[in-house]
Amino acid sequence: MKRFKGYELLCKDLHVGSKMSVQSFAKICMQNMNCPSFTMFIGLLLWSLINSFVQGLLTTGYIILLSKVGERVAADMRKTLFASLLRQDVAFFDANKTGQLVNRLTADIQEFKSSFKLVISQVLPQA
Repeated sequence: MKRFKGYELLCKDLHVGSKMSVQSFAKICMQNMNCPSFTMFIGLLLWSLINSFVQGLLTTGYIILLSKVGERVAADMRKTLFASLLRQDVAFFDANKTGQLVNRLTADIQEFKSSFKLVISQVLPQA
């Protein structure tokens, strides 16, 4: 397959990450519109950009979903534990300080949320 004019220059600029001007890129494009390798190169470049964009969208959706599920599970646990505290006898509150109970409730739920997100984020990509 024949290489298009400016192939080495274009590849070097893209590989090194230097800032090729739009004018010079457009000039190379205009000179090589009918070259099969250039068309393939542009197709791969577009495919790469679209693939990166879709992957970014899916990753963002995954993070948002993981966060919402974790928060919802934590809220349900918090409600259940609080309802359990309300059902305790007065003697339970005489033996335990209220501040310590509230601290345990919030700290344990926060620890659960962190563990839940860590486990889910490691298990789901492997599935």
